[in-house]
Amino acid sequence: MTVFKTAYDTTICQGFVNTVHKTAQALQVAEINGSLVTPPNQSAIRYVQGGTPAADAIPAFAHPMLFKGQGGQDLIGVDLRAVGRWDPHQNQFVVRNAIEYALLTRRAQLTEVWLGVSGTTLKSLSNLPVTIFSSWLSESIARRFALDAREQLDLAILAAVFYNSQFTDEKILTDDEKNRTAGQIARITRASAEDVFKVMDHVSVVQDLKGFCAMAMDVTGSVRLKDLNAGLVYEILGGTWWGLNAREVIAVAVEHPPTWISVLLAAYNERTFKNSGITKITERPSNKDNGGNFLRSVLNLVDSAV
Repeated sequence: MTVFKTAYDTTICQGFVNTVHKTAQALQVAEINGSLVTPPNQSAIRYVQGGTPAADAIPAFAHPMLFKGQGGQDLIGVDLRAVGRWDPHQNQFVVRNAIEYALLTRRAQLTEVWLGVSGTTLKSLSNLPVTIFSSWLSESIARRFALDAREQLDLAILAAVFYNSQFTDEKILTDDEKNRTAGQIARITRASAEDVFKVMDHVSVVQDLKGFCAMAMDVTGSVRLKDLNAGLVYEILGGTWWGLNAREVIAVAVEHPPTWISVLLAAYNERTFKNSGITKITERPSNKDNGGNFLRSVLNLVDSAV
């Protein structure tokens, strides 16, 4: 599939082209005016905190956004105004929602990794993201459409293929890549190699969420899935996460690994999300046991990429 660089490249945000262009231009102006904040040890990230005419003129935006710096370099803008405010009396930005602040800034850091030379490392750092993604997507859809166990397993395999596809621009895997991916998917879904190859013989690379929906009925054989589409998937998944712009964040996370991994970090770390559908999947014994290693791997990756 086409690797989606930022949240604004994903299916849910593709209608925001004009707004994104306008916002990116405003970010450029604010950067030139010195109105954006560079966090410590972060070379490419810029915070929008307000407090100056140029910063205040930037339209609100929900996801880390790519824009060009003065020298043509890629920078990542993060709008923090929804989680705090500029206090003119203290002459500083005051965070009002620490949990959402942490999620936003972590998304920016992982987007920076994603866009850099170590972006593909997000795939190999742990099996947890694809394992939980596969369970989350397949189980949510299976409940809505009352799929049987066989159909749900096939959908879980397809979901794992979909997640792995987000790391490649290829339209089809080579035999070696297909065999390697099939082995991983068999382990995480606890399916037989035969079951996995049966799905991957249909499709080895899922282009995007629309492609996933288009293949769901063919792979599972369930006519109940004939009307599955991206909008319905967003509706089904929307209630599995909470917080600021939760439904849109989750819609982005379906196709954007840095966002998905950031959500998982919050699910493991923050009690605020403890009753969300995603967190409940992370609390299953095998996922919970591997959570510590996953967290350390992600944080080490972010630190080493700075």
